[in-house]
Amino acid sequence: MEFMKKFITFAVIVLSGLTIRAQESFTFDNTLDDTADMNINYSIASNHYLGEIIAKKMHLLKETYTYVEEGTPLSPGNKVIVRKPEIYYAVRKINKHYRKEIRKNRMEEATAIDKLGRILDICFAIYDQDTSEFEDYLSNYRKVEDIEKVFENVELQ
Repeated sequence: MEFMKKFITFAVIVLSGLTIRAQESFTFDNTLDDTADMNINYSIASNHYLGEIIAKKMHLLKETYTYVEEGTPLSPGNKVIVRKPEIYYAVRKINKHYRKEIRKNRMEEATAIDKLGRILDICFAIYDQDTSEFEDYLSNYRKVEDIEKVFENVELQ
């Protein structure tokens, strides 16, 4: 019985430590004015369940964070290389989660547009900056709620 109490106490301390870590804030320079006024041909950007603006931003995210490396004689297939993969895959995970939440009527579409739009704006603003600490921090979290908290604690100056 005593062992169980110690184990539960230890588990609570560890879990609360993870929650506290998610509340650390990050400050980056805001290098963008507004990503909604991007000159992207909507026909190039694929359709998105949250509309044209988010479709443009998701297309720009893909164009910014990925590139195709041509094949070589030893490896003939082209490879898609992701720059800053922790950030890129975190955004994709959030996007997928919001789609499910909207389908199950647990989230309003307008809320998803606001949240995902802000996250995408953060991604564009911090792309050219040193984000190694932020990426390390993001890599510790797998749950979408924790990833959202990390992005919520980003401040753009």
